[in-house]
Amino acid sequence: MKDSDLIAIDEIWQKFYKEEFGLPPLDKAIYAVAVENKGKVVGFGQTRLTTESLMIIDQDLSIRDKVEILKLIMEAQTIGMTKAGLYETHAFAQNPNFARILKKHFGYEPVVGESLVMRITNGKTWRR
Repeated sequence: MKDSDLIAIDEIWQKFYKEEFGLPPLDKAIYAVAVENKGKVVGFGQTRLTTESLMIIDQDLSIRDKVEILKLIMEAQTIGMTKAGLYETHAFAQNPNFARILKKHFGYEPVVGESLVMRITNGKTWRR
């Protein structure tokens, strides 16, 4: 990918995707690739690190204790992410009540679209 590809990538994003998602920052990418056809940029892809929050709390404790534990977890999570230069994390909440708490008190937001995962096994990622 070349710096000059950025203009074409932005034009494609503006025309087709700006209402769906923001154009991600390239400085956080593990890789970024522009696909050309006859010298014209026709596609773009990137992989970036995405973090996942995992929280395990003893459910036998009082609500007050669980809230304090969750606050400490969130504080440590924020410090760790800041030190690592990360700007977002995902939480896959199985419990709707817990999801509501994360949204209401800790700034988590619903994800637009369907959450999917690709697993790499023996260097193979997809089928043709």
